[in-house]
Amino acid sequence: MSTEERERLSNELLFCVQGIGSVKVVGGFKAYVKNEHCDESIRELIKHIKFESPKNPVVKELLGEWDIVQ
Repeated sequence: MSTEERERLSNELLFCVQGIGSVKVVGGFKAYVKNEHCDESIRELIKHIKFESPKNPVVKELLGEWDIVQ
């Protein structure tokens, strides 16, 4: 995968991750707040994971680096 392809994929994934939601502080507690596009973003991430090359798992690598599962 070229540097340009990896950067394009990284941007696509970042857009999907941002569409899931974020952690907000509510009443002194951290709470996860879903974005209105959460379901669509998760479906898109699953599609990227499902169809990536098992020999070069760039999607899983990037998502792991960003620690989004936490």
